[in-house]
Amino acid sequence: SLLIVGLILGATLMFFTPYFQLNDDTFKMMIAKGVGITDKPSEYICFYNIVFGFLLKGLYISFPTVPWFGLILILVQLLGAYAVLLVFQTGSSPWFKTMLYILGTAVIYVYCYKSIQYTLTAGLAAVGVVLLMGNLWKENHPRYFKLKLLLVGLLTVASILVRTSAFFLIVLSALPFALY
Repeated sequence: SLLIVGLILGATLMFFTPYFQLNDDTFKMMIAKGVGITDKPSEYICFYNIVFGFLLKGLYISFPTVPWFGLILILVQLLGAYAVLLVFQTGSSPWFKTMLYILGTAVIYVYCYKSIQYTLTAGLAAVGVVLLMGNLWKENHPRYFKLKLLLVGLLTVASILVRTSAFFLIVLSALPFALY
């Protein structure tokens, strides 16, 4: 699963140059990095959780040449895509579902990998959480239980740190399906 998601990301990066979809993200990256707007890395990034700001500030102070802001957002998207594929590969016909994933959702992830945007990133992570939770709830003895539970935790924290409102929007929108 991780190999397929990694190949999609690699192919995207081979053919496209990632960019921030909105100027907001560019300014937020500049604030976190301490370039242009501030004279040193800052944890006060608009609309982001302060914990995420402290993480970025520490990374930029320790390794200032690494583009941490974009890397972390792409990593969160990668984990969200991996979670969705992991759910697709459970149950009957996993190869067919994998092909369906590659043909259908790969287009969405290629778009998100090449045009990075923080709300989309948080939303994709939240979709991964919802699908994994549904998969864990549905199956009596889920395959890769610990991995799926770890992914739920990581994606929940990442989505909340990146954009809390997007996480709750996706989770609350999915509640009726859980009751159904």
